[in-house]
Amino acid sequence: MALIFCLFMANKTSAQWGREGGGAGRNTIGTITLVDSIRSLGTVDSLGEITLIDSLRKVQLLDSLSQDLQLQLATPTGVDIYCNSKGDFVATVNNGAKTITLSSINAALGTVTANMVRRVVLIKVTTNVVSVIPLTTLAVAANVITLADAPANFATGDVAIVWLQGPDQALNKTTNSIINSNLNPAWSRYTTVASLVATQTLTGAFADVGAEIDVQGYKNLYVYLNLDINAATNVQLKALFKHTSAGAGEFTPDHSGFTCPNTTAPATQNYIEFDADADQLVVVTIPLENAVPYVQLQMLETDGGTDAIVVVDIVKGY
Repeated sequence: MALIFCLFMANKTSAQWGREGGGAGRNTIGTITLVDSIRSLGTVDSLGEITLIDSLRKVQLLDSLSQDLQLQLATPTGVDIYCNSKGDFVATVNNGAKTITLSSINAALGTVTANMVRRVVLIKVTTNVVSVIPLTTLAVAANVITLADAPANFATGDVAIVWLQGPDQALNKTTNSIINSNLNPAWSRYTTVASLVATQTLTGAFADVGAEIDVQGYKNLYVYLNLDINAATNVQLKALFKHTSAGAGEFTPDHSGFTCPNTTAPATQNYIEFDADADQLVVVTIPLENAVPYVQLQMLETDGGTDAIVVVDIVKGY
């Protein structure tokens, strides 16, 4: 949707234009008038900052404003430009004053000072005028920018676009090195506790304990086992590895690599047995090395009268 802008430059010679700030290195820009075609955007009375800013971006605030911003916002290595139009902070124009309050400021900026303010553009929606506010007399205190050189007090509905200069978020100036942030560190890659079986009574033959467990992308499976031994003895646990969900192939790994207190793997290493015939709360750690898609747990007991009962929860970790 096109916007129509009119620059009132009638009767100006090229020399006059250069003297008034149109040439290279200028410090100010003349007022840009936005005609009623902006109302074709719809609901102009409730037109928000982002909608208006996005519309102005489409025409780059005219070529003259775009070029001036490129000049003024040219920054050296290690310095970055922050702007409320891209969500780095919120800039609220204060009605009846020449001040703008900053909030929700990007933590990388720290304390905002006057020398960090690079450009302020004011959009007066009620009069359809966009102008650059001079920064000759500027003060910042407690995140409030005071613009004494603004031509008039701001009014309700005015929108400000503010550019601030701050540190490059990807550069550590102290060590002169590029900052790399791991957004998914290994220590954070684990799941919340999930119940595998609320209660299950063991029998004298290996039987599935819960459904197969999807462990794709994890290095370890932690089995939280609550064993009520009752009159049973020789409780055993095994884990079968599967490369296909619901597949018939169940592969027996070397259980000697499993860790759990007071357990022993036999010479065949195809299960672990609990050394003590007693009630216990233990964690069995099953190494997966990010190479096992699915695991099926099984358990058995030697019947001694009243069967053992287990409650099993799991956590997947990296």
